Amino acid sequence: PADSSSPAVNLRDPVLILEREVLKVKLQMPEMASEWDHLEKNVFSYWAYHQLRTEIDSHQDAVGLIDIEKLRADSPSEEIRTLITELLVEPIRTDREVSERYIGSIFARLREVALSRSIAEVKSTLQRLNPVENEELYQKTFTELVAMEAARRTQRELATGDLG
Repeated sequence: PADSSSPAVNLRDPVLILEREVLKVKLQMPEMASEWDHLEKNVFSYWAYHQLRTEIDSHQDAVGLIDIEKLRADSPSEEIRTLITELLVEPIRTDREVSERYIGSIFARLREVALSRSIAEVKSTLQRLNPVENEELYQKTFTELVAMEAARRTQRELATGDLG
């Protein structure tokens, strides 16, 4: 994630819209955000979303609920406090009711995007490895890549509703 000196968030970027939606669900309906703890560490690409995720993780209780006032009060940054306020009042983007199925699909879609980023990094690493000189590392990395590709397919199916 970039640092706070980066430009303002592009609210038209589909990935950032998705990241924002997941954060809104977590803050507005934490009891329905059961997939939160399964999100990869690199899932939020915008620095403020990544920072807020870190703060939420340190403030949620055992069942994933958050004391919003404590979260806001403990936040070290005015930008993050403002973001929390925005996300609490912004409606969740859906033309239907906010259902568990809808929430599951946006969490799966975000995980798919994060896995795609990780897959690109692993493929780049593989291209730099000599499979003869580094056979063990190459095989381990390749096995990791295959598992990530399978996980991404599963997330895509969950996001589009193909798995039920």
